[in-house]
Amino acid sequence: MQNIFVTATPLAHADASDVVRSVGFHGTWATTYGIMSLRQDAKGAVSGVYWYGRGEIEGNIEINHDESAVVMRFDWSQTQNISGIGSRSQGRGVFVLAAGYEVFFGYWYRLGDPSSTQLWSGTRLSRDIVTNILAGGEFSQTFGLSQHPLARIVDPGTL
Repeated sequence: MQNIFVTATPLAHADASDVVRSVGFHGTWATTYGIMSLRQDAKGAVSGVYWYGRGEIEGNIEINHDESAVVMRFDWSQTQNISGIGSRSQGRGVFVLAAGYEVFFGYWYRLGDPSSTQLWSGTRLSRDIVTNILAGGEFSQTFGLSQHPLARIVDPGTL
């Protein structure tokens, strides 16, 4: 898998800076549970944070050739965010990102309780929006970013 990322990453970033074009889940996402920022390494390990409940995610990706998709299986944990949203909990989940798209669909569930499954989806923020956020621009006042650690925002073009 590492060879795929070494080859595909320069190609994915060869377009204009306003185009997201990233390999896998690396970047900042607007999701069902608020902003989520994920860093992905060349071996497919993913880690990051999400707004709801000051959540943290750790996972790995695999390429599903039959479905032309990147699949991320992850563990999540959360406490409670500054606004008192969320609860102390942890669990597992799966995200699926179809090749050529910047939208993922997936689900999560509480550890030991697969019947608690809920949907989770998101769309990757463009490099223009991420750059605006990091510069303190107008988008830094939206998306609930007052609750999200600004230092953890991930530019999708930096893999």
